[in-house]
Amino acid sequence: NSKLDGDGIRVFGRPPLNLVLVLDVSGSMNQPFSGSTGSKISVAKDCVLAILSQLKPDDAFGIVSFNDMTEVLQPLVSLSKMNQSAFKELLAGVIAKEALKWELVSDLIIHNTANQDHIYFYLGYQAAAQQFETHTEIEKEGRLNRIMFLTDAVPSTTEDEQLRKYCAEWGAKNVHTTFVGIGVDFGVQVCLCV
Repeated sequence: NSKLDGDGIRVFGRPPLNLVLVLDVSGSMNQPFSGSTGSKISVAKDCVLAILSQLKPDDAFGIVSFNDMTEVLQPLVSLSKMNQSAFKELLAGVIAKEALKWELVSDLIIHNTANQDHIYFYLGYQAAAQQFETHTEIEKEGRLNRIMFLTDAVPSTTEDEQLRKYCAEWGAKNVHTTFVGIGVDFGVQVCLCV
């Protein structure tokens, strides 16, 4: 329990927030969202915009996308210094895509063996955590520090131990992790391990 439970947040207000979103852009995010004509990725992007609209000028925001690779879409920066129009334009162009599966053919040659979807939550986590390490100008003390995944959590790899390790390591640094499920087929096994 804290002073922010129940009516506390209304009475005391929310502390400043440092938030790094981790957006799943794997191929499964192209599937239609149940009961809607839109895809899971379109719903996830709407969620990003809704979250952004709730932030205050003294909050800090960043976002990375992940699949079999990561991309920093918006480095962690104070909202008062962020070009929100440019970010919204960039976000509109984000698409979900099938990951490449590479196989070593010889010592020197690799090739794509399938269009099978492979996503790696630990890569997304590393990229998000790196935002907290890299952007030392962002104050962390006395603030809420969060990494938030927006994902359907349909993994093709088992990474339970790695995720537990990252969550524990960063939790000890006062950076806490949240998984937000996108779609009714949300793969809870990934979150249960955390």
